Amino acid sequence: MSRELAKTRIKKNFILLIQSEELHQIKVAHLCKLSQVNRSTFYAHYLDIYDLSEQLTIEIEDKYLYMVNLKNDQVTLEEGFTELFNEVKNNPQLYNAYFKINPNKALIFKERTVADLSNQSHLLKYNSLFFRSGITAVVKLWLENNCQESIEEMVTLLLNKYNY
Repeated sequence: MSRELAKTRIKKNFILLIQSEELHQIKVAHLCKLSQVNRSTFYAHYLDIYDLSEQLTIEIEDKYLYMVNLKNDQVTLEEGFTELFNEVKNNPQLYNAYFKINPNKALIFKERTVADLSNQSHLLKYNSLFFRSGITAVVKLWLENNCQESIEEMVTLLLNKYNY
């Protein structure tokens, strides 16, 4: 089995396990058995279960980092939100895992450093936090409701909040 296939299996089974277990309850041995890989293969990719969860978090956040700067204005806000909701709808277990691992973190934005925020006014920081948290809450609720509303409805809801 290739290294990438093994890594994919590990992540897939981790996502399945985290749906029903707490992070601290997941054991490397059990995950390896489910993934049909040996422990040395797991440790070739990850330090431990917490490292795996952190790498998964970074992978998801990096995928949507463009939402902070809108790919340098190469996509519209509407296109970005549409892509986000499509991705969430097509991968609900992945995003449920993300929210379980990171219950208090915004979905699509990495935290900016103090240096990144130094050029922003004090009130702009509040505005940014408000929208980041709101988008995350909307996506979480949509997932909890099994994505019943259409993607178009969800995008329109968010765009209306931006007065877009």
